[in-house]
Amino acid sequence: LSACAMNSFISHYDIHVYFVKDTPEEDAALALQEKVRASFPQVPLFRPCRDPVGPHPVGMWEGHIKDEQTFATLLPWLCWHHGDLDILIHPNSLKRGEGVLDHTTRALWLGNRRTLDLTIFNKR
Repeated sequence: LSACAMNSFISHYDIHVYFVKDTPEEDAALALQEKVRASFPQVPLFRPCRDPVGPHPVGMWEGHIKDEQTFATLLPWLCWHHGDLDILIHPNSLKRGEGVLDHTTRALWLGNRRTLDLTIFNKR
């Protein structure tokens, strides 16, 4: 098992918290990011992308869950704290070429499911 892998088939999980820029939704998403940063300092958090990027249809910020203990504590926390925000949680498979599966069949959603642009995975 690689030191950078969560287990034998998943590198890590991504969290994508969605928002429309320049709206109260963006403010709520950024406030949630700060709460995650304070409550889960072991979770790497990345700068928000305010416009669609990759398969993501609107702005979002991203975090990485790198171990099963964090997964088991952060997910219930997000269930209680996400408010009206939509969140995609998906694995990153160690096996290449499984991006579509990771973002659909294997994905979890809090709030409403957003339509992703999966064509990006055909270009790899």
